[in-house]
Amino acid sequence: MTQLDERDLTDVEQPKLPHGFRFRTADEAGPKAAVQAHPDAWAPSTYTEEAYQGVRRTAPYSGDLHILVEAPDGTIASSTIT
Repeated sequence: MTQLDERDLTDVEQPKLPHGFRFRTADEAGPKAAVQAHPDAWAPSTYTEEAYQGVRRTAPYSGDLHILVEAPDGTIASSTIT
């Protein structure tokens, strides 16, 4: 069984990040940053750039919809694939 949920996004507020943080896409940040976000969040992790390239090759993946949050020091603080 497949369940598809929908939500009207008309009234969703723009997200607000702490000072110095910024949104980036995986396309902008590059594969190294996108991969490093995974072990930083779920250590220990065996996620590799090769595994990430496999994800990128799947039909629904789009690098401009893989959203990262970059901290002021350049580390990736958050990652989500929408």
